[in-house]
Amino acid sequence: MIISDIQMPVMNGLEMCEKIFKIDPSIPVALTTAYSDSSYLMKAIELGIDKYIIKPINMLEILAVIQKSLNLESNQKEVHYEDYIQFILDSNPTFMFIMHSDEVEYANRRFLDLMGYENVISLKEQISSCESLFEIYGHEDEKKLVRVCFK
Repeated sequence: MIISDIQMPVMNGLEMCEKIFKIDPSIPVALTTAYSDSSYLMKAIELGIDKYIIKPINMLEILAVIQKSLNLESNQKEVHYEDYIQFILDSNPTFMFIMHSDEVEYANRRFLDLMGYENVISLKEQISSCESLFEIYGHEDEKKLVRVCFK
């Protein structure tokens, strides 16, 4: 399930949904917005967005949308969530990676290019050779520096 705001820096949520639906039109999507602009609402209906939520967001409403999507998902074919996560990360213009505990799970293409890695596997191999991913050093009276253990 994707929950996104309509207003985003690189592309709006409706444009993002169009691209996602080209990959898999069965992905459930909820869009949030602070605007009640009818043109956004009409485009959302045209695209088949599952839920259009006007801010401020009611948490019970979001939980109900997620629950509905999970129930629908169990009846559908296997979904490759990794592909969707990677697509969303790669669509972001900033450098991003997602960690779980001490392990990098995903990294967007911009981050991998910046760090000089072909893929997340080679990044993980480099990180595994480090004692600590982030090291803080310096004397107590000095400004602390953080060294990230990459190439």
